[in-house]
Formats: sequence, C-alpha cells, structure tokens
Amino acid sequence: LGRPELNIASPAGLAGAYRIGTAGFGTPLSGSPIAGAITLVNDGVGVPTDACTPLAPGSLAGAIVLVDRGTCTFVVKAAHVQGAGAVAMIVANSAAGDPPPGLGGSDPNITITSVMISRALGVSVKSALASGPVQVTLGVDTTQRAGADPLDRAQLYATNPVQPGSSVSHYDNIAFS
Repeated sequence: LGRPELNIASPAGLAGAYRIGTAGFGTPLSGSPIAGAITLVNDGVGVPTDACTPLAPGSLAGAIVLVDRGTCTFVVKAAHVQGAGAVAMIVANSAAGDPPPGLGGSDPNITITSVMISRALGVSVKSALASGPVQVTLGVDTTQRAGADPLDRAQLYATNPVQPGSSVSHYDNIAFS
C-alpha cells in the first residue's frame, strides 16, 4: 500500500519526509495527499494546545491542525478539531521515540485524517511556526512499502529509547498491508 508520511516543504530547515503513526479511526491516508499549512490549536483552556475543549465551529476551516498528546483521548481531540472545520489532525507525541506510535480509539463520526509525529518533530514544528508557516503534505508514498527503509528492506522495531519487552523483537509497528 505504501509508507505513510508527513512531507514538510517549508521552512527549508525542516524540509523532508517523516514517518508518522496512523489512526485507527477517521479517513485513512491514501495516494491522494492532504496539503496545506499547519495551524497550532489553541482551545484557550488548561493546556491550550491539547484540543481537549470544544472549539468554535469554523474556527479551523480547512486547516491541518497540530495538537499535543495528553489529557484526553485521540478521538475527543479529533472530534473537537473536526467540529471546528479542520481537514486533518497531527498529534505531537509527548513521549520520546521514533517512529511514533499509531492513534488508538474508535468513533464512526470522525471523518478527518489523523496521524502522530514524534515528540522531537513536534517541538521543531512548533518552534518553526513562531517564525512563519510550515507547509506540509500528508499522504502515502506508494513507491515505498510501509515498514521498509528506502532500499525496501523490512525495518525492525528498534526504538530509541529501548522499550522493555518489545525492542528489536518484531517488524516495525508502522508496517501494514
């Protein structure tokens, strides 16, 4: 099927393709990419970037929204940004490690695409947003297999930092068919 990716076009210092964790809810990524500028959510309550509080309808119309992991479930976050008009949600992981895990949960009312990026990339994107727009494309690289490196070799699940009981014991968790 291809490798799910977040491609950053600008700023130049972040440009490149990044591995992402996909969601078990909403519209899955496909060969038809979603492109645009990232908008950092601000729900104005508690941790304003967690999207755990409903947002004004239309306030994120057409946006690819970056939210922070934590406080509430992924489907609650997705419901809030979808209700505000977002077309996609990117969750910045709160735990170190790459590749980022997928997003669990289930809600048949969620129709937007949702993905997770690593904590390090989330920090870099938020820093870059302070200076201007971050242009991205979410999609599937159909020239690459999910869970394979650029030379089409299957990757092992070898996290950094090591996770007890799982590290280097099976195929990468981003692999799917």
